[in-house]
Amino acid sequence: MKFLVTKEWQRAPFLKMLMGGVALFLLLFLATDVVLHHFQTGVSLSRTSEILFGNEAAFVDPVPLGTLLLWVHIDLFIGMLTVLILSAIAIRLSSSASKSTVWLHLLSLPALLAPITLTVAYLTSMQWMVVLWLGSFMLWHIMGVVLCVVILWRVWR
Repeated sequence: MKFLVTKEWQRAPFLKMLMGGVALFLLLFLATDVVLHHFQTGVSLSRTSEILFGNEAAFVDPVPLGTLLLWVHIDLFIGMLTVLILSAIAIRLSSSASKSTVWLHLLSLPALLAPITLTVAYLTSMQWMVVLWLGSFMLWHIMGVVLCVVILWRVWR
């Protein structure tokens, strides 16, 4: 357990493989999460608005509140778990504490904002909240992918 204190991960080949494997799986998760949301809530303004608010012309009912709360509950938990795992690996690999702190704060804020704005958009029927949800959702996924690639680069170079 000495490497946890001294950051001697370069000398622990199994730890390098473990961190790389976890980053690879998180990269896969982030990509498939966008695909899931494409079918579940939509990842375009028109599709998300139709799912949240319904469409009388096309006879589409809005999503039930219980279903939306289940989606938000799952997104909060999975987002928190993903950010925590990426944070633990990034801190372990980081040579500069201030640089990693900024990255991790920039990653966690949109991950927290996305489920909250989706709920507020549903409850208030504000179109601009849907835009804010789309932006924060895509931003935290893109930043997570970038962080996974950086982790993989640092571990496997």
